[in-house]
Amino acid sequence: MKNRNLILDIAKFIAMVFIVIGHVVQRSMSGYTSNWVSSFMLVIGVPIYFLISGIAINYRKPLSPLGFIYDVIKRAIMYMWPVVFFLLLRVGFYKQWPTFDKAFSMFIAYPGYGLWVLWLLVWFNAVIDIALLVSFFLPKYKKLIVSITLIIAYVIFIILRNVNTIPNYHFIAYDYFVIYTPIFFVGLLVGDKAFTYINKWVSLLGIILGLVGMILTSRFSTPFYSSGYHIENNLYIFYPACLCAFMFYYGVSTLLSKVKVGEVIGFMGQFTLECYFLHLVLLKNWGSINTGNNVSTVFAAIAMVILCLGNTILVVVATYFIPFTHFLLFGRHFSYYSFENKMWEKLKEVSTKDYFHNSTNNINNITQ
Repeated sequence: MKNRNLILDIAKFIAMVFIVIGHVVQRSMSGYTSNWVSSFMLVIGVPIYFLISGIAINYRKPLSPLGFIYDVIKRAIMYMWPVVFFLLLRVGFYKQWPTFDKAFSMFIAYPGYGLWVLWLLVWFNAVIDIALLVSFFLPKYKKLIVSITLIIAYVIFIILRNVNTIPNYHFIAYDYFVIYTPIFFVGLLVGDKAFTYINKWVSLLGIILGLVGMILTSRFSTPFYSSGYHIENNLYIFYPACLCAFMFYYGVSTLLSKVKVGEVIGFMGQFTLECYFLHLVLLKNWGSINTGNNVSTVFAAIAMVILCLGNTILVVVATYFIPFTHFLLFGRHFSYYSFENKMWEKLKEVSTKDYFHNSTNNINNITQ
């Protein structure tokens, strides 16, 4: 906890609130995809997560061969069990597809309904793990190796994205990887130093300029959702709008970090991935409902935010008291740490070789 950046945790929480609100508005507002509100919600909700993900890579340690294998297996379980859960839910409960095989093929070809995020988590972590494995042998050049590996992967994805044999636009989230990698890369290069300098007037200026910039780029440009939910034709607008969003989050998060409630918000900001998937389940049967007016939509959005946060708290509390339920928190269960570390300490007693000891340290670093 003492090593966490409270400002970034607060930013994650606020972004998740906007994501939930955006999805409620999407299902309530007629003509949402051709409205500037869709562009605003897209910019203010999602991009900050990729910036923070890039920042977080600076704290990852080089991976030994054993640590690499462990991390790949752990993250595969963390990110893929929600796929199975959601697809089973959509086959068995929502009756969206007749069979699980059909549902899984759709997830590969068109990972819509929020599950594209899982593909991005898989791709980014696969690329970074490879870079960290190479960095194990050249630790002094870790940041350079990670940067080069990310650029190579980006070029490969651009080439694959334009191969005619790819069945459709969203195939295993190629397009999303291309769109968000530059933002991820900026976070890697910048680090979190910019989010540690707290100045009230600079923060207020960031809020004002960021908010105005997002509104202007959204209101006086082609809506990002206008061409079938694709934004790559608007990247020249999308990236400047993202910079405005980052200024906004810097201002809001730094100010909130100075007050007591900021600690509570920051704690909830650690579980935004859980909140994200819980709100997808809650919204699945929402469909397209016309709430009648903007006031009703606002109240519906607020109610959904409260419900999602309440569900997240229940899951966090439940997994704290119930053993072996860490998968509900994507591998981040509190008591799971001690169990996991004890397991590796036991294995270390069997083999006292230096390389295994180093691997154990790497594994503990990943867990923390």
